Amino acid sequence: MKEWKHWKTFQNYVTAYETEGARLHKLQVQKTFLSYKLYEYIDECETHDSAIIVLASVFFKTTNKLFGRYVLATTRKKLSQTMDKYLQELKSDQ
Repeated sequence: MKEWKHWKTFQNYVTAYETEGARLHKLQVQKTFLSYKLYEYIDECETHDSAIIVLASVFFKTTNKLFGRYVLATTRKKLSQTMDKYLQELKSDQ
């Protein structure tokens, strides 16, 4: 997740570069600065926007609603446990 947040700063880099009047091939620059592990995901992308979509799908997984319901049904709040700790436990199980 930290890598994704870091790559969101890539948009700032591109914007700053393009405001100086030069055009930038975003996808080539993005591929240049990616680690080899992430490069494998976007190697066959043809546009910058499609690469961003692929990277977002790598970093953001859909939640499993059925498992979430199971955790909610089976996790019980202990008497000594605060509500914040209970909610944290629910979130960490997912």
